[in-house]
Amino acid sequence: MSECLSESRTLRDDSGRGETTEESLRAFAKALALIPWTINDAAIMHAQVDAGADGIIIDYPSRLRSVTAEWGPISSVPQQIPRSRLSRRLTALTYGHQRNRAAEGRPMSSAAERAAQLDLVARLKSAYPELPDAPTPDLVDHDRFVAYMKPVHDVGGEPDAPMKYENKDYEYWEHMTYVICEVLAWRGIWLSEERRRIGNVDVGRAVYLGFPYYGRWLLSVARVLIEKHHIGLTELSERMAEVKERYAGGLEGKTLRARPKGEGDGAAVRRNSHIVHAVGKGDPQVYAGMAGEPKFKVGDPVVVRELPVLFYTRTPEYVRGANGVIDAVAYESPAAEDETWDIPDAKPEWFYVVRFRMSELWNDFNGPASDSLRTEIPERWLQAG
Repeated sequence: MSECLSESRTLRDDSGRGETTEESLRAFAKALALIPWTINDAAIMHAQVDAGADGIIIDYPSRLRSVTAEWGPISSVPQQIPRSRLSRRLTALTYGHQRNRAAEGRPMSSAAERAAQLDLVARLKSAYPELPDAPTPDLVDHDRFVAYMKPVHDVGGEPDAPMKYENKDYEYWEHMTYVICEVLAWRGIWLSEERRRIGNVDVGRAVYLGFPYYGRWLLSVARVLIEKHHIGLTELSERMAEVKERYAGGLEGKTLRARPKGEGDGAAVRRNSHIVHAVGKGDPQVYAGMAGEPKFKVGDPVVVRELPVLFYTRTPEYVRGANGVIDAVAYESPAAEDETWDIPDAKPEWFYVVRFRMSELWNDFNGPASDSLRTEIPERWLQAG
């Protein structure tokens, strides 16, 4: 077809569902016939292709394979279907299995495969669909600015579909990732709050929502070691390539084994001071008596302040501006906003457990009026109610 078409949103079909996109408008303007993604019947799709459809917009590889099975192996589909019958979306999916070459350490072998991977990346969106990429300042209002700046780990209260709980055993690499993270903490390379920021927030919304839990932790390990100059990025890339070559074709039941190139003296490794002053005392016990008198006591009414949020906080968005009651005066510690940057002279402050009425917290709550929610909030975020 003369113009590549991708399914960036949805395409309006005969039933009127979905929305019309720029791509579909351009297609109709050029009198191109498209099979919409809402058609999920192989016989109908075959008939429409035979009738001269210019493109198929489709969601799932399995559906595509059932439609194209008569044309031979899936890898040969792009060569056997006339270009006028191919959409960019279709091309990306038919090459999906060939992209495994990259995962196996083999280079991409054709421009078509590289284009297919770029198409896949382009479909990964974390933006408002009504706004263009890199919008001009007049298109971004204050509410959307706040949303863009929101730390991505603060997902409490956001609308979402129910998730099915699966009691799945951790994989070997997940266990080992946990061990690495703990060793880095014990050796003074990072603080727990620093790890939470690097592994949860700095990765961005797409990775936070799209990666497995320990996948983010593993990414944060690489990040902190590079940022603190313990290893170089090129060094890491070379080692990754070496390991991929060592296990070409997959683990096949083998256990990953480390092959360090050498053993050095760790005496000169820069470590945070926390690992020294907290030894034998614990955290937050090490800060006891350092925050002065608490500003609030149990039973005091409070309001959560609506402070501007940049980069990191652990005070959830859904309680900001809400009225609550002090349920417990908990402990003294630097606030998350300070501890995450490993600020040496961060002043400890009091943390409180604050109780909120669910009926006042959630606009659509229809449960018992006595139901409550409790969460931990540092003193800087609270004012008298």
